Amino acid sequence: MRQEKRGLIKDVLKEGYLDRDEFLAGWIYEKRKIGDKNFLVLGDRSGRIQIILPRRNGEETKKIRVGAVVRVEGRAKKDKRATGGVEILANKVEVIAPCHYPTPIPLRHLEKRKRMRPSLEKRLTYRYLDLRDGRVAFIFKLKSEVAYLLREYFRANDFIEVHTPKIVEEGAEGGATLFLVEYFAEDAFLAQSPQFYKQMLMCSGLERVYEIAPAFRAERHSTPRHLNEFISVDAEMAFIKDEEDVMNFQEDLIAFLYEKIKPFFEKNELPPPPKPSKPFPRLTMDDAYSILREEGIEVEWGEDIPYTGLKKLSELYAEKGYTYFFLTKFPREIRPAYLMPDPDDPRVTRSFDLISNGLEISSGGQRIHEYEMLVKEYKRRGVPISRYSFYLEAFKYGMPPHGGFGMGLERLIMSILKLENIREAMLFPRDRKRLYP
Repeated sequence: MRQEKRGLIKDVLKEGYLDRDEFLAGWIYEKRKIGDKNFLVLGDRSGRIQIILPRRNGEETKKIRVGAVVRVEGRAKKDKRATGGVEILANKVEVIAPCHYPTPIPLRHLEKRKRMRPSLEKRLTYRYLDLRDGRVAFIFKLKSEVAYLLREYFRANDFIEVHTPKIVEEGAEGGATLFLVEYFAEDAFLAQSPQFYKQMLMCSGLERVYEIAPAFRAERHSTPRHLNEFISVDAEMAFIKDEEDVMNFQEDLIAFLYEKIKPFFEKNELPPPPKPSKPFPRLTMDDAYSILREEGIEVEWGEDIPYTGLKKLSELYAEKGYTYFFLTKFPREIRPAYLMPDPDDPRVTRSFDLISNGLEISSGGQRIHEYEMLVKEYKRRGVPISRYSFYLEAFKYGMPPHGGFGMGLERLIMSILKLENIREAMLFPRDRKRLYP
């Protein structure tokens, strides 16, 4: 009866597979005895199914423990009492790899008993076991789906995927948040962003580029919203009119994602998040400062808005039915030098942040594309031009008007799933205190 090819549980759950001999393999998620029958719940990458053990396997059954990897040979039968309406009447169950006890985190009934869940720190240390909890695994299945859909949307809109260096000579957003690395006889840094490279590509004739890749920030934060390594979704587009073109593109992208992930949630028997209302509201920083002062949150013009302020603004928009909104017209001095000043108000830039539930999901805007203007802005800020010569040189040779954004993938997942800690959305997080596993 031994089959050469292993079957998947998702296929066995289909009607056409009933009354067929099957060979399955996976992990034991539950083990129980009802009356004189022994049951297992077997799981693989595609789903879970109930196994009824043969009575003659009594002694062998005692050796099977939750967490072990087993091989099952048996016949698929319909039973409405079983999860998925199908179960396997096993002829043989063979342990391929045992699970040693005690396990560092509990494996029994993880989804059913929240009180058994250990601390997040312990779960992260044993993430490979934590992922056997279906709720945890779903986060990363969704993250994979979102990354796939992002690429689908970019490709459908004539973007090409690029891969820029992650070891760089200079940071795009200043040196305070750079990780120093030894690069042969020189000092180098881990890239905070592909900003300079994607802008340089705007004069290449490619016109529209995107990248989904790691980025690194040496910020000394210890909050549920920050990581020192994260996945950045970056896009840059040429021949824009102003930052509104970039905001319109991004809100269409977000709406597309929410629409496309609905079947994914439904397939996993979870309610999909509601599609956000469009257009996303635009709130200038001037108006944001005024609103927050009226709400009793002290913030001066020209300062970054603290998390408490972003949270309050998100609550106010949520009351009006908006999940996302754009903060616009950021003061010039708190934004990078490459952002285009607003000709109607030189104090501010044509830039924006996309906010959801108090989180900055992305940051972007229109860039300065004129060489002389860009050099003048760096000099005004007292930055030695020689440090950025490789970047500035590209602006001499036909640089079109352009703009773009950088979006944190983990923060987007946090927003969609309403996660409380960004570390939940990273397989093996890197923060100030964690360099392993």
